[in-house]
Amino acid sequence: DLAGITNGGIVGFKYFGFGGLAQDMLGLQAFEGTKKGDGTQISLDLTPGRHGDFKIHVRIDDPWHGQEIALFNVQGGNDPRRPGERIIVAKPVPAVEGLTGKHAIYLVAEGANIAPPQNDRP
Repeated sequence: DLAGITNGGIVGFKYFGFGGLAQDMLGLQAFEGTKKGDGTQISLDLTPGRHGDFKIHVRIDDPWHGQEIALFNVQGGNDPRRPGERIIVAKPVPAVEGLTGKHAIYLVAEGANIAPPQNDRP
């Protein structure tokens, strides 16, 4: 679980073996890689905050200059008395179909600028 991700926040996941793994190795089971036309998708399990709508840019290899492989437009909860409800969103990502090797995936948040909470202690 990750919490408190605000505008410009970056979450990175290293590394995904898009080309697959031919044989079991280092505790990993062999698996097939992505192939053209296989319908590869990315799914995100989210609980939006109370600060309005936001976007999540999904980029590969670099959070600033990497290719954007998906974009999620998410409706945020606007009622400060009731936080957002859990949602699962998914999109196809044909850009990774047939990709080989290991690649990082970055989620980059774009939304309202939110002031950090103030600490009441002196």
